[in-house]
Amino acid sequence: MRQFSPRMFAEAIGVHQATVLAWIREGRISAAVTPTGRIKIPETALNEALRPVIPKKYIIPEGK
Repeated sequence: MRQFSPRMFAEAIGVHQATVLAWIREGRISAAVTPTGRIKIPETALNEALRPVIPKKYIIPEGK
């Protein structure tokens, strides 16, 4: 599984790195700290951040 630095994650979703670090502190994004002290964000967190958020009541089932 790929991992991203906060800077790379921020660039991918179009926010500032400080925002990503705040989200990590708040628990909105899962992250791990390496033995060397670097923060790494798993690819699954990136996929979740990029998934559009649409309330279910607005999703039209296929075939209708």
